[in-house]
Amino acid sequence: MNNYQDRFSLILSFIDKNLDQTISIKSLSEIAYFSEYHFHRQFSTYIGLPVKKYIQNQRLTKSSYQLVFRQELSIGEISTQANFTNAESFARAFKREFNQSPSEFRKQPHSQPWQNQGAINETLQKVKENMFTQTNCSNDINAVSIINFPETKLAVYQHTGSASDLMKSVQHFITWRKANNLPPSRYKTYNLVYNDPAETPDADFKFDICTQTDYDISDNEYNVVNKTIPAGKCAKYRHIGSDQFLEKSLHLLYGQWLPQSGETLRDFPCILERVRMFPDVAESETIIDIYLPLAE
Repeated sequence: MNNYQDRFSLILSFIDKNLDQTISIKSLSEIAYFSEYHFHRQFSTYIGLPVKKYIQNQRLTKSSYQLVFRQELSIGEISTQANFTNAESFARAFKREFNQSPSEFRKQPHSQPWQNQGAINETLQKVKENMFTQTNCSNDINAVSIINFPETKLAVYQHTGSASDLMKSVQHFITWRKANNLPPSRYKTYNLVYNDPAETPDADFKFDICTQTDYDISDNEYNVVNKTIPAGKCAKYRHIGSDQFLEKSLHLLYGQWLPQSGETLRDFPCILERVRMFPDVAESETIIDIYLPLAE
């Protein structure tokens, strides 16, 4: 069974990295050494979705992120990257999946795509978790290092309220960020994590969306303000893969590494640095550096 799971992990990883390409049944069956004649039934029985439906779902999910976070891309360009023959067929498929047209979604996205990331069957969850474990060394506390984090000035928009609305706040911040010429290619992207959405009432949940900056922020209609990450000792762990499994990396730090380390946490939130971001890279190739501030 573990071997079977590994083979499907190879298939899903290939799909994840090639959503903009034509993906044939022949190529997928060859990757995992399955017979092409039986592959359709093997995939749909094990994963819970027909292979073509799974690929389309992944393409549309990536497109939903592009519509919100990559405003410079036209809907036509996004449809081409999703391997649709034209924008009209893309729009029909998108509306069937998300109950909004691409243009409606771009203006005012609802939360369904972000919530659907966790709404997958148990087998598919295990296969994706297996992909994450293979790439992330997620059980290796030896991958944690202690570094001196430099003092870092930030521009910050604080999301408060339900975590299901978080991506709307990210879109809000991106609009401000673009208007102020602070691109991710030149200025690092951070989050400050105050609490766990699974354990926190919506009214108390807060999460800072941040970019590095080198100037003072004046009062503005977006409610973006300055904050500073103070210089100091931090534990660092590199998370590779979907945000869906970020909690596993946080558990490694808080639940495994910290009790064995003899270190004490400083009174400052957990820091996430978004090194490589979906949808610019495949979801499985996303990189997030996690920093736990430590007492000196």
